Amino acid sequence: MNSIFNKNVEKFKLRLPHLYKAHEKSIHFYANRETPVEYEQCTILPSRSGKPTVKEKGILLHSLYNPEAEALKSVQTKDLQDKDAVVFLGYGLGYGPIAYSSAFPNKSIILIEPDINRVLWAFQYIDFSPLFNHSSLICLFTAGLHECIGVLEQIGLHNCSFIQQQYFTMHAQHYFSGLLELIERNKQKKEINDNTLERFGKLWLKNSIKNTQYLHKLQSIQCLQNFYSGERAFILAAGPTLSEVLPFIKQIQEKAVLICVDTALRSCLSAGVEPDFIILVDPQYWNARHIEGLRAKNSILITEIAAYPSVFHFECRQILLCSSLYPFGQYIEKHCGEYGKLSAGGSVATTAWDFAQWIGCTTIFFAGLDLSYPDKKTHVKGSTFEEKAIRNSKRISTAETNSIQSLFSAPAKFELNYEKKAVLTDSRMKLYAWWFESKCASMPQITTYSVTKKSMKIPGISYYPLEEFLSVSPKCSKQLPVFTHQENHITSGLLQNLLQSVHAAAVQVHEGIQICSQASKILFETDKQRKLLEKLQIIDQNIRSSEIKETISLIFPGKKKLDTLFEKAGLGKDSEPTFLSSIQQSKIIYSELLHGLKILQDLLQKIQIVG
Repeated sequence: MNSIFNKNVEKFKLRLPHLYKAHEKSIHFYANRETPVEYEQCTILPSRSGKPTVKEKGILLHSLYNPEAEALKSVQTKDLQDKDAVVFLGYGLGYGPIAYSSAFPNKSIILIEPDINRVLWAFQYIDFSPLFNHSSLICLFTAGLHECIGVLEQIGLHNCSFIQQQYFTMHAQHYFSGLLELIERNKQKKEINDNTLERFGKLWLKNSIKNTQYLHKLQSIQCLQNFYSGERAFILAAGPTLSEVLPFIKQIQEKAVLICVDTALRSCLSAGVEPDFIILVDPQYWNARHIEGLRAKNSILITEIAAYPSVFHFECRQILLCSSLYPFGQYIEKHCGEYGKLSAGGSVATTAWDFAQWIGCTTIFFAGLDLSYPDKKTHVKGSTFEEKAIRNSKRISTAETNSIQSLFSAPAKFELNYEKKAVLTDSRMKLYAWWFESKCASMPQITTYSVTKKSMKIPGISYYPLEEFLSVSPKCSKQLPVFTHQENHITSGLLQNLLQSVHAAAVQVHEGIQICSQASKILFETDKQRKLLEKLQIIDQNIRSSEIKETISLIFPGKKKLDTLFEKAGLGKDSEPTFLSSIQQSKIIYSELLHGLKILQDLLQKIQIVG
């Protein structure tokens, strides 16, 4: 084989030995050939510059004149310059990634190619040394879709620029279209999370601080990990099809660990059964309303420190905490010990699934996981949602009208259910379905079923007839003890330290505001401007390195709010960037941050007085 291929393979072996080992057989096949191995429907041609170019299915993938110059020009866009990483979804002969590696030696490069033959085919013609010598290279060759998404999420999708030319992906069109769909879903998820953080951040913080008064008597879900190893779990979600299962709920509890989401509890109790576990992890007031006025003396409630405070008055066997998704709870756990992390996919049903695997269940059954509107219904009969709709209905706004509004509150779509019939769903619930799909793919040791066939079909979750489930053997008779809490006296001192840190941050931010106020006096004094900027950089660095920087993020204004404030001050994206405009923006940020720190300070002082 030619020297270019051998050189590439040697570099490949040194840089990615595990990947080399996985494809050694294919590599030897190419290396032992006297002439280049052809790739299906691809024709190598010489360009005018002398470098090879290629036609695939009659389509030219690179320039017929100078493919290297073309590639170099393509990586000079602002988007590529602004992002920390670039992701190549296919890359032809490799001119684009090689050009990027030279232009941006300190940024990350991710190559995604599902066909190892495509990789080795390109190795025959182009020297990949600049790529293999690059400081930050990730090669996702033959990686599964969910493996790719996992890597991209770790890097941060918002930090990535994507090169996705259809001519480079047509050899594996199904794979790349699936990947693009997953990327788009993850971007939607991040946008939803960012918007939620901006809208409810202060509420989560307020709830968490108030709830620290209960920490001394609460145990965590750590005591439950693998307690039901190898058992079945049966999860009650609040979709309309749950009503089909409720008449059999007592028999179901005899066959599996019964887990109920907060929205389905009222229906479950009305059927005469107290579930083994109740899951409530959303901090909003309306989620607390789902269990308001109810009691389940034989059930264990799983919640988190940011839950609405009334949740901790719920009458049940015991309340156990899982790890918080929010910075203040994470700050507490950092000092007091981790409670046990459960994934959040946007729906309480996703947390319930993760809890089932946390306690060791290897077979998980769902009822009411509809993620759609079967028979144009939105929730199970008797749920808090339905009762609220009936309670609030009027002649001109009936419960049916409210249901219709729910049906069309997000863009409508049609998908198939387990009967292979079309069922109405929306983009939000499709996002939840994707979470289940990705989890099932990443944890093949856990088998998941739906016993309700009108539910939207989710890849990775199969239909299991309820009558067959009712014929399985009873669950083990293992009884849960009452888990006693180990007294932890750290909390009061922790809150005092937090208050001191908040006060110190407020002093720094106030100093930043005063420094910004001096900017207008030194518009023509370059040395003084430089010193002023250095002082602000020190303040910014102190805040970024603070132990409470994550907690502060909950009271920090989001990008949308800052953009609005900048526009009002005449400092929007279309305004001319100057020294003064930059300082004025900093002053607005500091002022908003100071306001938030004062709110946090007041909350901490109040809880200390109560304590």
